[in-house]
Amino acid sequence: MKNIALIGLKQETNTFNRLETTIDVFRSQELVVGNEMQKLIGKEIEIGGFYEVLNKARMNPVPVIFAEASPGGPVAREFFHYFKDMMVRSLDAKIDAILLALHGAMVVSGEDDAQGDLVELLRMRYGPAIPIVATFDFHANMTERMARLLNGVVAYETHPHVDQESTGRRGAELLLRQLEEKGSYSIALARVPALLSPHNIRTEANTPMAAMIRLAHEAERSNPEVRSVSIFAGFPNADTPDTAASVVVTARDASVANTVAGKLAREMWEKRHEFNPRLPNMEEAIQEARRLKGKGLVVVCEFADGIGQGGATDGTAVLAALIQCGMENVAHGPLADPETVRAAIEAGVGNHLDVMVGGKIDTDNFRPLRIKGKVRLISDGKYVMKSPVRKGMPVSMGRTAVIRTEGIDLVVTENRVAGYDPTLFRSVGIEPTDKDAMFIKQGTLAQASYLPITHKFILMSSPGWGTTEYSALPYKRVRRPIYPLDEDVSFP
Repeated sequence: MKNIALIGLKQETNTFNRLETTIDVFRSQELVVGNEMQKLIGKEIEIGGFYEVLNKARMNPVPVIFAEASPGGPVAREFFHYFKDMMVRSLDAKIDAILLALHGAMVVSGEDDAQGDLVELLRMRYGPAIPIVATFDFHANMTERMARLLNGVVAYETHPHVDQESTGRRGAELLLRQLEEKGSYSIALARVPALLSPHNIRTEANTPMAAMIRLAHEAERSNPEVRSVSIFAGFPNADTPDTAASVVVTARDASVANTVAGKLAREMWEKRHEFNPRLPNMEEAIQEARRLKGKGLVVVCEFADGIGQGGATDGTAVLAALIQCGMENVAHGPLADPETVRAAIEAGVGNHLDVMVGGKIDTDNFRPLRIKGKVRLISDGKYVMKSPVRKGMPVSMGRTAVIRTEGIDLVVTENRVAGYDPTLFRSVGIEPTDKDAMFIKQGTLAQASYLPITHKFILMSSPGWGTTEYSALPYKRVRRPIYPLDEDVSFP
């Protein structure tokens, strides 16, 4: 029976977001050490998949530490040092292999390749003989250091991400196969010089990304040397030298890995224009929602201020536009503003309040908006995910208020939270299907839960740190030239 260490650290960093992700943020979401990690068994998360495969194979899982926070600003150095210290102190010297659950687009203040730094620390401690296999988010910005130091790479294959647990299983199976074959795997990284928008990277039906996943599967089936092919869309809202789409191949033969990775990277490059469609702007999206009034639920995604893109989630532009046009029977949120929540609690349910809401975090794009409304509900903000994305995971929004203003039910939270699960709104007394429209601060992950109950789903271009109007972002460190920022870009 071999001892397999289980370690996880996940956060997607929007470097344009100046709100640092601190240890308190991790603690409020997920930070568990040692046997506490067993509570993740059966959840839609990679660690659960690790446990399932290792227990079935009669291996000994050694839980070390797992931490996760929602997308946001750079991770605080203090937390990263704490995490590494806890990891080293908790590791058993008799480890035979390591399984990592990483995001791949996490940036620590002062360290672009934070997760490469983490892998390097493990490699220095255990040397080259210990296999280290890592699972990654579909939006990882893969680095040459990670590719050089790891023995296996496995990525999500779905967007929206409904395969986190099964990705954990695939990662564990890859590690066990390597232990069985008693050989060293080679990893090839092929970078695609492109910033791919998340709007058209769904992995279902006849989308360009679905085609890429099919090509990856074909490469795995047709070549006996290939062990895993991972397609990465990248995360463009991180300004780092490694920000880009990529293909990573794990194989027994280095030349095979390089050939397959290069071929698939070229395929992705040829499809680059398909990934970045034009979206309706805020005015166009609201107009379309008004036109469809009475025909069924319309869901409009304000992804640029949503947590999925690392936005602040306190933007007021959409709320102001909804009030101005007089649109009623809609819900909007979740908008993070602890001050407004406190004011609502002080006013009390059923009472009126006059408050300046939002615009306090992302002051680059928004200003506080004065609203007058009635407090409909106060909640502790706790619920359990029912979405296919992260099903079963608990969520704490902090104290939460529902304020009705001008026919709009506004959900205001103490914590920044994702809006992709309708359970969020149902937990505070709002049934989405009773509304003409839902204007949610979230991106494409919402499709997994909302499409089955939606007449029309609209992705909207709007202000925020999470914008996909990449030419508007002040990039300084991304490797140039790169599509679509530059015209003179060619594939190597």
